[in-house]
Amino acid sequence: MAHLVTKDNIHLYVQQIRQMYQHRYQVFVENLRWNLPLAKNGLEIDQYDTEDAVYILSLDHNMDVVGSMRLLPTIQDHLMSDLFSHLLNVPEPIGESIWESSRTCLKPSVEIRAEKNIVLNDVFIGMAEAAVMLGIEKVTFVANMQIYSTLLAFGGQVEPLGFPQFDAEGEEIIASSVSINRDVLNNVWENHNIKSPTLIHTDPQEQAVA
Repeated sequence: MAHLVTKDNIHLYVQQIRQMYQHRYQVFVENLRWNLPLAKNGLEIDQYDTEDAVYILSLDHNMDVVGSMRLLPTIQDHLMSDLFSHLLNVPEPIGESIWESSRTCLKPSVEIRAEKNIVLNDVFIGMAEAAVMLGIEKVTFVANMQIYSTLLAFGGQVEPLGFPQFDAEGEEIIASSVSINRDVLNNVWENHNIKSPTLIHTDPQEQAVA
């Protein structure tokens, strides 16, 4: 199940956030050999992991992280403006209702394609539900072609912002955006035979009242 983690409830997910940082280090630093100077001590944390970042965590039955994604407001510093503007053939979408998705990551031990698809769907559906909940109308992202193909089949309104290009590691990537609203979310639910919201959002204030 996907969980929405914000600055208001991140203290309830300390172990899971650390697991996410560990997975990001294993995937991006150890496996993909990305040059990430701020990554150290087995944790991949960068300057964009601020209190305004929102995380979608896919957790298994033991409450361990199997997949994750970060969402950043585009009106603040974010990756596409700072590092990937060369991928754009159109003006970058920026605004209060436009957020950027980055650091989509699966637990390294999730290796079977069918299992990967299950976790990715959980993360992407969680992203769509979080977008509607938070008033996000568009999500921008830079992704490899595998992730991009998964999003195309996902059911959202995906629009490329440029042509695919090869990065320094030889991986083909593309800058894109996906528009999300209630109708899109309903289509996503219908495509995946979902009858009600799946995203879990633990509100500390509601817990205190209870």
